[in-house]
Amino acid sequence: MATDMMVWNITKDKITERMAVSTDNVWSVPGTAQQPPPEKGRPNPTTDFIEKGRWVPAFKAQDEMLDRHMKKYNLQEMDWRPKMYKDLEAK
Repeated sequence: MATDMMVWNITKDKITERMAVSTDNVWSVPGTAQQPPPEKGRPNPTTDFIEKGRWVPAFKAQDEMLDRHMKKYNLQEMDWRPKMYKDLEAK
């Protein structure tokens, strides 16, 4: 019976069982590429149920933290919030 983190290496000659080792404290590492912008013409995959649940005060409560993060990593051009706020205010 397998347990969490058990790895089975199966070859035609033998089956080897071992336990994988993983750290509990994993830190993210910056990647080499930036995420591309959304494809034009692709429909929004978010359902109406999720869209209706957006609560502007909750988003705005994160703005100060997101501004610092975007400035630190030079992501200002990728800021999605202005368009989102404009769309939400139009509804």
